[in-house]
Amino acid sequence: MLHEFVRRGWVVVASKLPLGAATPWPAQIEDATRALGWIKKNIATYGASPDRVVIAGGRPGGHLAALLRSERERSHVAA
Repeated sequence: MLHEFVRRGWVVVASKLPLGAATPWPAQIEDATRALGWIKKNIATYGASPDRVVIAGGRPGGHLAALLRSERERSHVAA
């Protein structure tokens, strides 16, 4: 999937997040949140806009992507 985005001119950032029993919850969402923060802070260096970030993943990564989006929506509602 990422190769297709690159082929179409997108800037792609892939992160490897800790999974499994060695990293109990909420370590995964905390790491994903930090990764997203780094991406938004640094993505312009790579020619992309921090206002146009897509979060995606497969299986556990997809779950974390959905949780990140839910957290963002909840923080905007609370603000």
